[in-house]
Amino acid sequence: MDGREILEGFISIYYQKGDSSYLGFLLRTLRHLPFFTPERFFQKIQELQNTFQARFTFFVLGKVAKSRRSLLQELEANGHEIASHSFHHYSSLSLSDLQFRKELEDSLKALHFLKKSPQGYRSPHLFFKESHYAILHQLGFLYSSSQFAPEAQIRRIHERFFEVPVHFMDCHFLGFPQRMRDAFSKQIHLGSIHAFHPYIALHPKYEELLWSQIRQKQIPLIPIREILEGNPGMAISFDIGF
Repeated sequence: MDGREILEGFISIYYQKGDSSYLGFLLRTLRHLPFFTPERFFQKIQELQNTFQARFTFFVLGKVAKSRRSLLQELEANGHEIASHSFHHYSSLSLSDLQFRKELEDSLKALHFLKKSPQGYRSPHLFFKESHYAILHQLGFLYSSSQFAPEAQIRRIHERFFEVPVHFMDCHFLGFPQRMRDAFSKQIHLGSIHAFHPYIALHPKYEELLWSQIRQKQIPLIPIREILEGNPGMAISFDIGF
């Protein structure tokens, strides 16, 4: 799936729902298609790692893991965290406990080549059933990051399982640069968790809005897993479905 398919998908969704607030921005973004490719995204990740000594968390769909095996192994070797985004991209609200367990098991099998089994999980669309926490815990996960709650703290679900809330999501501010900058600025602090869209957040337009603020505040960028371990820093995560 390339950048055009992603963006045209967004446009189709907003059009069907009668929400035109983002259409102008998305249509203008189509002019930057050379930027919106998986290859360019991962090149950008390398640039950010070199610039900020940054290490990110990547929530990966199991169905694309095989085709990205060597890349994911390289990311892991460079200190990034590889976590699960389920196998397909089904909303967990539509899945029974048995179906949800199967999604997780298939995801773990698809990522079997990693040196460290995934400890984190993010539900597609950030839709999540509370009953699924127990299944994640049983399968050896350490945390879920499946709730958008800007002011929330990390919540202990079981003795060794946590819900790590997302404090900032760039996709909520598409087409509203100043609002994005203001919201992001409030959440640049130790312990904050961010969810960036692979295509939109790395757009050249947001270089000043996002990355320049991180550069100014000089806060370490570390994986979510290390936040849970008590290391100082903030976490930026990406959902990978390509």
